[in-house]
Amino acid sequence: MSANSGNGDRSVLGIQKRPLLLGILCTGTWLLCLWLFVTDLRSIFTDEPWRDRERDRDELALRNERLEEELGRPVTISLRLAEEKAAHAVPLGWISLTHVTVVACSAWMIWRLKKVGLWLFIAVQFPALVLPFLWISVTLSSLLGYGFRGFLWAGITTLFALNIKHLR
Repeated sequence: MSANSGNGDRSVLGIQKRPLLLGILCTGTWLLCLWLFVTDLRSIFTDEPWRDRERDRDELALRNERLEEELGRPVTISLRLAEEKAAHAVPLGWISLTHVTVVACSAWMIWRLKKVGLWLFIAVQFPALVLPFLWISVTLSSLLGYGFRGFLWAGITTLFALNIKHLR
């Protein structure tokens, strides 16, 4: 009698096989987390947010001048969100860094087919969306920016949840 008899979803070693979609999701999540981790480290430990804000401010000044010439009246477009993000880059970076680290760890648990990884993945999403608004005012642009990020993580969470039957 073989070690695999009567159980079509187990390998010879008795380890449950990982579905292809779950493997792709975990790998994609790790790559996304790695990219976000590096980005967050740069925003915490360098002056990149300030340089980006200065560059955006110069570009916005040129746009405002062009609009004033075209419309014949003064126009002011603000960079309020960019200025708030630059001013609070360190706490926002630490929040995002913590979120990305926990997500990567939960993706590892899901890779190991542990159901607790999925619950951790779901639990960490809400604080990651709410905590930045302690430093950033709630405006349409901030809601759209963080809403898009939340939509991305919600989509990944949904795809992970579709594979819950494979988790122990």
